[in-house]
Amino acid sequence: MIINKHLLKYSSLVLTVGIMATIGQLIFLRLVAQSFYGNEITMCIAIGHWLLWTGIGSLAGSTYLRNVDKSPRLLPLMIFYSLFLVLCSYSLLLIRRIFGIELSEMIGLGRIFLWTGMLFMIPSFLNGLFFPFLVRWVTDRKSQFPVHHVYIGEVIGSAMGGILFILLIRSGSNTLVLLHLTIGFYMIVAAMVILQKAVYKVLLLTGVVIIEFLLFQFVTPEAVIKKWYPYRLRDYRESPHQAISEAFYGGGITLFGNNEPIWNIGIIEDAEEKVHFGMLNHQAPQKALIIGVANADIYRQIQKYSTLKSITVVQTDAVLQKMIDAHSLQQADSMRVEVHIDDPLKFLKKTDQQFDVVLINIPLPVNAMWNRFYTVEFFRLLKRQMDNTAIVSMQFPGGETYLSDEHVAFLKIMENTVRNVFDQSCWIPGETVHLLASESPLNNRLDYFTGQLKNRDISNLYIQESYLWDRLSPQKIAFLENHLLANNNRQINTLQKPVGFYYDTLLWDQQTKGVLKSVYQYLDKTKPVYPGLFVIGLILIVIIRFRVKKRPASILKLNMAVIGFSIMSLESIVIIVYQSYVGALYLNIALLTTAFMAGAAMGAWRQRRSVQHIRFKQFLRLAVGLTIIIIVYAVLLLSQSVLLTFSIVHYVMLWLGGLVSGTIFPMLSYLVQKHESTKLPSASGSIYACDIIGSCLGIYLTSGIIIPVFGLSTAAVGLIGLLAVIITGNRWIFKQAD
Repeated sequence: MIINKHLLKYSSLVLTVGIMATIGQLIFLRLVAQSFYGNEITMCIAIGHWLLWTGIGSLAGSTYLRNVDKSPRLLPLMIFYSLFLVLCSYSLLLIRRIFGIELSEMIGLGRIFLWTGMLFMIPSFLNGLFFPFLVRWVTDRKSQFPVHHVYIGEVIGSAMGGILFILLIRSGSNTLVLLHLTIGFYMIVAAMVILQKAVYKVLLLTGVVIIEFLLFQFVTPEAVIKKWYPYRLRDYRESPHQAISEAFYGGGITLFGNNEPIWNIGIIEDAEEKVHFGMLNHQAPQKALIIGVANADIYRQIQKYSTLKSITVVQTDAVLQKMIDAHSLQQADSMRVEVHIDDPLKFLKKTDQQFDVVLINIPLPVNAMWNRFYTVEFFRLLKRQMDNTAIVSMQFPGGETYLSDEHVAFLKIMENTVRNVFDQSCWIPGETVHLLASESPLNNRLDYFTGQLKNRDISNLYIQESYLWDRLSPQKIAFLENHLLANNNRQINTLQKPVGFYYDTLLWDQQTKGVLKSVYQYLDKTKPVYPGLFVIGLILIVIIRFRVKKRPASILKLNMAVIGFSIMSLESIVIIVYQSYVGALYLNIALLTTAFMAGAAMGAWRQRRSVQHIRFKQFLRLAVGLTIIIIVYAVLLLSQSVLLTFSIVHYVMLWLGGLVSGTIFPMLSYLVQKHESTKLPSASGSIYACDIIGSCLGIYLTSGIIIPVFGLSTAAVGLIGLLAVIITGNRWIFKQAD
C-alpha cells in the first residue's frame, strides 16, 4: 500500500481540529463547574450550548458552501477560534467578578443559562464551521471519500483529545495551562500544514510564542488572583475531581472545591458539631469511620473519647487530602489513623472491619457522583459493617425559624431513605441539621447530652450545656419534627431514581428564584407515559407531513437528529449509571466519550466499503441494532444487574453506540446529497448540523429533566419507544415509496 504524504499532512490537520474541539469543550466544562453550582444540570447546559452553537455553525457553513464555489480559508478560522477560546475561558473564570457576584452567592439557572449561552456562542459557532469547511478542503485536494476522511479524523482526534486532557490534568497541569499548551500545539500544526512559505510559518509561530509567554507569565496568575478577591489565594491545585483553592481571609483559611467551601481550617465549632452528636449517642465507641474530609480539627475532637482506639478515613481525592494534611501535622496522639484514598462504596465492599460510629462528611447530593452516598444502596453497605449499637451521622442545611416546602421535602426524603435501612433515626435541629441513624434507640434531648458530656469528662467550647440549652430546646425540636411529620412524601433515594439529586436541585432553584422548580413539580405529578406519547405523536405528524410533501431529504435529516438525540441520551444515561455503580471521577468520563469516538471511527471506516451501494434499508437495520443495544442496557438497569459494577460493560455499550452512529452519519450524508442534488460538503454539513442539534436536545432533556424527574430506567425505556416509532414510520415511508 502506497502512503500518500499529502494525505497524511491533511489528516494531521483534521486530527488536530478534533483534538482541539474536545479539549476546548472539556476546558469550558471545568471552568463552568469552577464558577457555578456544579451538577449535571449546569453540565448539561454547558454541553447543550456547545452542541447547539456548533450545530448552527455547521448549518451556516453548509449554506455558505452551497452558494460559494471556492475552497474556504482555514487558517483565519483556526486563529479566530483559538483567540475566542482563550477570551471566553478567561471570561468564564472571572464571570463572578465581571458581574459583581460574591464567591459564596448562589447563581440561578436562568443566569447560568444566559451567560454560558452568550460566552459559548462565538467559539462553538466557529467550531461548527470546521466540519463542512474541512470536507470541502479535502475534496478540493482530491481526497477519496472526503466525508469519511474528515469524520474519521475528527472523531479519532476527539478521542485523543479526551485522553490527552486526562493525562495532562493527572500530571498536575491546571485548566488554563492546559488551554495554552494545546492552543500552541494547534497553531503549530496549522502553520506547518496550511502555510507554504517558511517566512510566514516563522512569523506565525513567533507571534504564538510571544502571546503564550505573556499569558503564562502575567495574565494567568493575575486572573486567578482577581477571581478570589477579597480572599488571598495561598494555594491552587486541580485534581481529577475538582479545582481546589486554599484561600485566606479575615484570619481564617478556607478550602474550596471548585466554587464551594469544603472545610474551614481551625473553626472549632464546625469540628465539634461534626463529631459529638453522633459520638455521644454511642455508649463506648472504639472504631470510627469518617467518609470524606477529615483533618486535625476533627481528630482532636475524637481524641476526647477515651474508649476510641482507631480512626479510619476514606477520601476519594488524593490532592485534597494532601492539602488537608498540610494543616494536620499533629493528627492523633493516642490512636491509630488510617487514611484510604478510595471510593467509599468499593472500600465498604472489600473491608472486613466493623465500625461503631460513621461520620459522613461529604458534599450534599448535588450531582449523581455525590448522590450515591445518600442512597438506600449505600446505607445497606454501611449497615453490613456495623453492629446493632453503631451510629451513622450526617448533616444538611437547616433552619430554626423557617423551612420552605422544597427544603422539608428534601429532608423528608433523606429520612425516608435512612429509615428504609435502619430501624431508628433522630434529628438534631439548627441552622445545620444533623440526621442520626442506628438499629438502637437514639436521643436528641438536652439532659441526655449534658449528662453524657459530664460522665465522659468531655470539655467543649460549643457543644456544651449553655450552647445546647438553646439548640435543643423543645420548641426547636418540635418545629423541625412537626414540619417533617406534616410532609407526606414517601419517596426514597436510590441509584435507579436519584430523587436526592432532584430535590437538592429544586432547593437550589427555589433559593435562587428560578423557573426549573415549576417544571420539575409539574412533571413529577405527571406519569411519564403522557409526555412520551406527546413526543411520539409530534414525530409521527412530522414524518407524515414530510411524506405528503415528498421531501425525502427532510426525512433523512429528521432521522439523523433522532439518532443524535438517542446517542447523546444513551451517553447521558451511561455516564450517570457509571458514576452511580462504578464510582467514576468526572475526569474519567472522558474515557467513556473516547470509547464512543473509537466506535464511531470504526463504523465510518467500515462504511467506506459500501459507499457505492448505499440503500435506505441499511439505515433501518442500523436503527434496529441501536434499539437492541439500548434494550440490553435497559434490562441491566431494571434488573440492577451486578454487571453494572464492571467498567467494561459501559465502555462496550458506548463503543457499540458509536459504531452505529459512525456508520449512519456518512450513509445519510450521501443519501441527502442524492435527494437534494447538492454538493457533498453542503449535504454533509447539514446532516452534521442535524446530528449535533439532536444531540443538544438529548443532553438538555435527558440529563436535565428526564433522569432527575423520572429516573434512569424510564429514560432508557423512552429511548426504545422513540426509536421504535422512527423505525416503524420509516418502514411505512419506504413501502409507500416502493
